[in-house]
Amino acid sequence: MLDISKIYENSAFELASELHMYIGLNMKRTAFDFEKGKSKAVPRNPDKGKGTLRVITGDLYRSFTPKKISMGNIFVAKTTGNNFQFQYGSNLPYAAIHEFGGIAGNGAKIPKRPYLKPAIKEWKTERLPTFKKELKLQVIREMKAWLVNQKQLKK
Repeated sequence: MLDISKIYENSAFELASELHMYIGLNMKRTAFDFEKGKSKAVPRNPDKGKGTLRVITGDLYRSFTPKKISMGNIFVAKTTGNNFQFQYGSNLPYAAIHEFGGIAGNGAKIPKRPYLKPAIKEWKTERLPTFKKELKLQVIREMKAWLVNQKQLKK
């Protein structure tokens, strides 16, 4: 039986890795003031506009790393029978409030500072066509290898 599940699982990892990079591009790193021992305000990322999320500790950014190496990470890519399951994101309690805005647990009004939606949009524009081609080529290569193997088994 032809099994392309590993291709899907590897492609999901590549997709998540690329999205992680795009997410980082939609955040602005703050500067650290060593004398005061805390982050200091920096201007918003001029390339991304006023609503750019600032990175202070990096926990939110790291929570999108596509492996179970950081707190808050969601990454599942597995095949069971004919079903492929893919989940990617962050389950940190403040991940959604930064993306969509709202009232925080302490009552503070948090403005909308999307980082995931713009990352997905940029990835679709810049990488999706190539990603699809690469995925098709991997499946074709796997099918050819399977056919060669079947011919060798019949000899």
